[in-house]
Order: sequence, then structure tokens, then C-alpha cells
Amino acid sequence: MLTIAYIRVSTEEQTDHSPEAQRKRCLSHALSQNLGPVTFLNDEGVSDKTLDRPAMNELIALVEANEVQSLVVWVSIGSVETVAICIG
Repeated sequence: MLTIAYIRVSTEEQTDHSPEAQRKRCLSHALSQNLGPVTFLNDEGVSDKTLDRPAMNELIALVEANEVQSLVVWVSIGSVETVAICIG
């Protein structure tokens, strides 16, 4: 079973939300929760207006195959920033 961190940012101008910043936050959270090794799936430079994204499609396939134990996603909505974790 895998622990997946899903990373997505649509523009290079989103420096506070850069892929590297998201990786660090997700990895730190996964380590603090003892989730084991983390596999990163990245959709960099891809709009959130569609779910038809390469890494998202890979994530969906892994979930449907029951291969994902935990999913870690860094979320930023307005002034609220958090790391969300789903454990199946």
C-alpha cells in the first residue's frame, strides 16, 4: 500500500505554493504521522479546471486498484492553508 502526496500548481507565479513548497509540507506532515515512504505525483503547470491531468489520472487508477493507503495534499484556499490527509 502506498502513501501518495499529490502536488499541483498551475502557474510559476504561485511561488508560495510552489511544487517544492508543497512537497516539503506534505513530506513533513507524512513523516509526523508515521505514514511511511511517500510517493509524489505531480501535475505542475496544469489547470485545476479539469480532472483530466496525467498525475491525477494515475492517482485515480491507484485508488481504484486499492493500492493507496494514505493521500496527503497541501491545500490553500484564500488565506487558509492546511495539509489534508485521507487514510483509506
